Amino acid sequence: MYRLFLILFLTFFCCFNLNAESLKNGVYFTGLSGGSYNFDSKLKIVRPSESYTIDGNYKSRSFTDSPYWAFRVEKWTDDIAYGIELIHHKVYLSNPSESLETFHISDGYNLVLFNKVWRLKDREFFRMGIGGVLAHPHVKFTDSDVFHRNSGLGNAGYFLAGPALQVAFEKWVYETERYFFTLESKLSLSAIQMPVEANQESYASMSNVAIHFTFGMGSKPINWSSSRTQDKIYYFAPAFFPKLMDYTIGYGLHELVTNN
Repeated sequence: MYRLFLILFLTFFCCFNLNAESLKNGVYFTGLSGGSYNFDSKLKIVRPSESYTIDGNYKSRSFTDSPYWAFRVEKWTDDIAYGIELIHHKVYLSNPSESLETFHISDGYNLVLFNKVWRLKDREFFRMGIGGVLAHPHVKFTDSDVFHRNSGLGNAGYFLAGPALQVAFEKWVYETERYFFTLESKLSLSAIQMPVEANQESYASMSNVAIHFTFGMGSKPINWSSSRTQDKIYYFAPAFFPKLMDYTIGYGLHELVTNN
């Protein structure tokens, strides 16, 4: 499945040429859909009664449950931009063992990143980001209840779990006066430690290395700078792009994964 995804992505990435106006200074808002692949890593479980390490194999299930999405806002000045990005990444342990029955971070292995971006060519960009992981664990041991909510930030189950980094390469593949469509490949690296039971002495720690492939829609500064209210509203159109992709392309990919 991921080989097919990669082939389609690279084909789409390389086949477009543009003849539209160049990037202009201002604030750009982008919504992205896509998927990720998690590399194997060790998962350490510590509880008052036991401690062990699993050679973890992880799935991302980017098109099921709560699908993969990302949003970012970046301000361009000449050939450099700074911004913030939120990536809804996910991690599902596929080989639980010992007393661990279920382990996944599916309501978000969320990457919150502060980015710096360099323009390589007119519509090609290199991005680096640093930030942290906002994790929402869903953990079940054979001898305890599910650890899921009623804890963490705002009592909503989210925890500031550790640092994160990313490097990415982006290319605009189509644009109009007000919007653009973009493809991006990125590598993320992170490490976390988070509670796994109401007993705060119990925790899990792991590292995560993942590759991401995304397709997005972005809004240009001309929408926001317009004097017309409707243009300012249209500026936020990319906010609906990930959900649209989930209902269309994402559904098809989910069926492909399910049937193969």
